[in-house]
Amino acid sequence: MHMKARLDSIEELDRSETLRLTLSMPARFTFACGQYLCVYVPDTNRSDNQIEIPLSIASAPGALPRLELLYRSTQGDPMAAAMDAYLTSASREWSISEPRGRVRCPPPSTSLLVVAAGSGISLGFSSAQHRAQVGGTSDTRIIWCIGNAREDFGSNTLKAMGAQVDVFTDPTMDVNNAGLRWLAEFNDIARYQNVILSGSPGFVWNATDVLLTRGLQLDQLQADVYEYAPR
Repeated sequence: MHMKARLDSIEELDRSETLRLTLSMPARFTFACGQYLCVYVPDTNRSDNQIEIPLSIASAPGALPRLELLYRSTQGDPMAAAMDAYLTSASREWSISEPRGRVRCPPPSTSLLVVAAGSGISLGFSSAQHRAQVGGTSDTRIIWCIGNAREDFGSNTLKAMGAQVDVFTDPTMDVNNAGLRWLAEFNDIARYQNVILSGSPGFVWNATDVLLTRGLQLDQLQADVYEYAPR
């Protein structure tokens, strides 16, 4: 089901090449923290076709009707090319999907570990903000893996929301990534009852393997990748 939303602003975050897209949502749009939506954009190769661009929601449900998305273009990706073209167009009325996905942020009465790469930090922002808004003392830790220091546009904001944040700068996003190597040695991993993973399929599956090796169970882990890019 398509809905209409209004694009209010596009902001580049601290020269990180990551854009914050702020939208005003229709009154009937509601979502659970952890879900994503799709933006329907014209196909740059076929004018009679539209492409679904999935984007994680980077704000909490309590912020509605304001909603934030994070977007970082990927060179050579046809979907990114279509989104880039759409962002440079004059259109401010966007066609969006209903909220999707099974990832759910747990309540602040339970501990949460978010492991994210790049703009996958959207789920870190939405989770930290939501857990702060719904009250209680939350144990929220975020491991953010970025390719270079410019990509850290928000660790101080996350800390201000009450999250403990560890940023690892390493362009290698495979099993040798500095953040994943740190997870493999993290002594206090057992305290985290819930884990949300976000990033490319390769990164999420590598992080999953590390966490399972450390003794966590698969039912403690959540990621959209498990559904759209199973192995």
